[in-house]
Amino acid sequence: MHEHYPEETVSVVVPVYNGECYLAEALQSIIQQTKPAHEIIVVDDGSTDNSPSIAATTPGVRVLRMVHGGLSAALNLGIQHATADFYAFLDADDRWLPDKLERQLNVLRDRPTLDMVFGHAQQFSIQRTETGTKEVFGDPQPAVHKSSMLTRRAAFHRVGWFSEGGNRHDFVDWYARAIEQGLKSAMLQEVMFERRVHEVNMGRTNKAGQQQSYFNALRATLHRRQPSKS
Repeated sequence: MHEHYPEETVSVVVPVYNGECYLAEALQSIIQQTKPAHEIIVVDDGSTDNSPSIAATTPGVRVLRMVHGGLSAALNLGIQHATADFYAFLDADDRWLPDKLERQLNVLRDRPTLDMVFGHAQQFSIQRTETGTKEVFGDPQPAVHKSSMLTRRAAFHRVGWFSEGGNRHDFVDWYARAIEQGLKSAMLQEVMFERRVHEVNMGRTNKAGQQQSYFNALRATLHRRQPSKS
């Protein structure tokens, strides 16, 4: 049985843009963690729906509001206000398993040379049936994804902020820089989060833009690896 230490504090940053359909469920999956987060920071990225009020009326949630500036800008604003020793992130339409933080904190405490830890994810969708609806799950898959990650604060800042320029994918670009910095990670075999597949997922509504952001992140990585010309 693992003993909890006072320094094991986690700041959770949840960026949201017009996510009223699923935000409450995402926040409940954080609140119901077996190892509670030190703080939950929702960054409203200029939503025009009820997302800000949903977050504001959820106990224990701090809400930051900004003019619509994109996902990376929202993540960075949340990080600027985070005070804990570990950082975690959750997209507003996804949800964590109840022991996500506890399992990952145990690993980082037991393996002090690790900078971050990931876990598996399961995609799920809601399907209509004759009697109502049901959740349909895919097979668990390793997830190098911000919603499955827990990272040490110091390690995150060694890498730096999420890139707000160049239309780069927020996490792909950050993770590439983390590898370049030599950060060490582990992948847990257990499912850490459930990724919702629905009609307004960015990857489904704007596939071309999503693919371009991946390409831009890769191109930036390759550019950094080229030897500088004297």
